[in-house]
Amino acid sequence: MRNPMPEASLQAPKPIYDGPRIALGTFDAEAYWRPAELATLPAIRAAQGRSVTGFMDELLFPLSGEDGVLVTRQAMNEAHTAYLREIGFHFRSLSIGDTASRGTDSGDDVFQAIAGHPAQAEWRSLMRELPCAPYAVIPSAAELARRYNLTGMIPAANIVARVNSKAYSLRLAAELELKPRGRLAEDAAEVERIGAELLRQCGRLVMKDPYGVSGRGNLVVDSPALLGRLTDYLRVQQKTGKRVMLLLEPWLAKQTDFSCQLHIASDGRITLLGVQRMVNRQLNYAGSCAADADLMDRLAGAGYFEAMERLAVRLYQEGYFGPVCVDSMLLENGDVYPVVEINARHSMGLLNHSLDVHLERYGHRSFLACLQLGLPEWALQRAEQAEGAERAEHSNDTSEAKTAAAAEPAGFAGITTAEPFERLLAHMEQAGLLFKPECRAGIIPLSANTLFPPAGGNTSGRWYVSLVADSRHDSEALSKQLNRMLSELGFRQY
Repeated sequence: MRNPMPEASLQAPKPIYDGPRIALGTFDAEAYWRPAELATLPAIRAAQGRSVTGFMDELLFPLSGEDGVLVTRQAMNEAHTAYLREIGFHFRSLSIGDTASRGTDSGDDVFQAIAGHPAQAEWRSLMRELPCAPYAVIPSAAELARRYNLTGMIPAANIVARVNSKAYSLRLAAELELKPRGRLAEDAAEVERIGAELLRQCGRLVMKDPYGVSGRGNLVVDSPALLGRLTDYLRVQQKTGKRVMLLLEPWLAKQTDFSCQLHIASDGRITLLGVQRMVNRQLNYAGSCAADADLMDRLAGAGYFEAMERLAVRLYQEGYFGPVCVDSMLLENGDVYPVVEINARHSMGLLNHSLDVHLERYGHRSFLACLQLGLPEWALQRAEQAEGAERAEHSNDTSEAKTAAAAEPAGFAGITTAEPFERLLAHMEQAGLLFKPECRAGIIPLSANTLFPPAGGNTSGRWYVSLVADSRHDSEALSKQLNRMLSELGFRQY
């Protein structure tokens, strides 16, 4: 590592890549890495959960760089892309969502969809013109690289799957003498025994699937009764031939979550890009921002950056190269807990870092936030309103158009003919919240389809935004203004 000192990361943020890229990928990579024979933990999943994840590739635009290309499974919202270009994100947006009718399965991931696209010559040319920056390397990404003779540009899929397992994170942290607190259980009896020990010692534990992600595959266990029910659930699966593999960790009292962002080049060069504080609500991701000088100094004093260098060297020796995000914690007693888990892929922290790179030219910082929102009545009725407006136009009857307009909140006066996201942008601008380069602060919508899917049909969604400000205090003030505006517009906040 050339810059393991904190002052290197407190200077102007460095780009992850040295030029334009083709940014693409899927955000549910863990589902492709996870062996099918593993037993699962019980989970409650929102009906919109998978559809939201399917639209999250629109968040990857900061990775494409100046004059790069963003490839998404479905077309990006036109008002959204126009706004992003207006504030200086100059990328080309390509969609392959319309290829299902031409031989591509609508359930394919983005790499499979490209492989099945009729215009193979054009895709091959594009892939050779610009290097790829996949969010995560899954088997179909490696297969696409092989097909286009791009081998060597991304690591082998089996290696990527192995180093992304929490079991691997635990073993590597132990080998590097980083004192991990977790323990691996490989059958139901071990889960019961280790869990009982941790409950006696700590009163609470976290049970983790080796390929679980934020909000899925992680359970807090706080009683022997719950532990017993979970153990019985695992035993039933074990009897059907499923293999149990779970990480059990004591509940740790923490001050803050944070992550170290690194990049390993294909020649082994390691670059520390920075540290991002993370905001988590229970076990769900809620936001990221660059670490301040106090945290960086504390980490330097604890030897954290040297530990990250050693970890990155080991990843490269395993055969991995590319982006890395190491989740860590600062405990209430002041100790640094260096390795919660290793994410050998891009991450929300790296996306926020890329936003900081862009905003540095304006002297601003990005505070990335994820909002869980229930949609207002006017958005749920948008399809019916559009149909009514179209009928009114053909019949010269304005009654239906008036009915549609009446359903809108008062703040949308004069912009009721726009589609929902365009209306939301317009209202943000009216309220003085929409970021413009000439402003000291503002909000950049980072996604549109995760909130308003093009086909509709959902009652809730997830909205990712960047609170652009000079300080954490200013970003919190922006957040309050945004929440107030959303409430006035009828959104429900979860």
